[in-house]
Amino acid sequence: MQIVVLAVLLAGSPGGAQEALGSEDASPRAARQKRAIEKELRALSSHPWAGSYSQGNGLAGSHLLLAPHSGYFFEGGSCIETWRSYGTVVAGASLELRPEDDLAGAGPFTLQPLVWGERHYLIGANEAKDFCDDVVTSREPKQGPGPYYLREGDETRPVSGRPRTSAGELPCTVPPDLTAHIVAIGPDELGLDIGRAEGVSEGMPFWPAGSTGYYSAMVALRVGEHTSTLYLSTLEKKPLVGWAVTTRPRP
Repeated sequence: MQIVVLAVLLAGSPGGAQEALGSEDASPRAARQKRAIEKELRALSSHPWAGSYSQGNGLAGSHLLLAPHSGYFFEGGSCIETWRSYGTVVAGASLELRPEDDLAGAGPFTLQPLVWGERHYLIGANEAKDFCDDVVTSREPKQGPGPYYLREGDETRPVSGRPRTSAGELPCTVPPDLTAHIVAIGPDELGLDIGRAEGVSEGMPFWPAGSTGYYSAMVALRVGEHTSTLYLSTLEKKPLVGWAVTTRPRP
């Protein structure tokens, strides 16, 4: 997601504010920028978008500091490369991050603040639909690093209602938080002990509850009053009757 966008922007830079980590020219300027932002953040009691954000998927990740006056500091990379960028922030309906000494001609780039309950995210300018899709399929909210920048400290904070940006609520249908148990097993289907009365609907995705690793995402194929049948597309390990599934996977 956004780490890919920023990595592409930064990887080709020959110098200035967008340097590979370890550059003797960039490091002192970047360190001063980082210290200034951290000092400003310590003085802020609360702010709608300033803060320290993290993002990652296990193979690549990044850390982003934002402050209204001191600007931004970005550090990220993968097992192959690492990047650093710093500069100013122009705040409006979205946040425009403008790298200093943009010798590569990569910037500026735009991030959109998003609030969901007590959580604060930053998403790419065109990522609202992706975020909404992840809400509908229960990939968000996560309790750890994910594809979107999440303000540090918000990982375990609750969500409520629909996610909001400066343009208003996203049209996401937040699935109910349901847990069920397997009562029957077929070649590519699983029977559950909850149904329409408990909030299940056709097409609703389910995941294993816990880290058993015996199957991936499943979809409600048929829904009765108090029972449901899930279609199972991938079978990595034979599930057992009594094992639990949920509409809200806990990463």
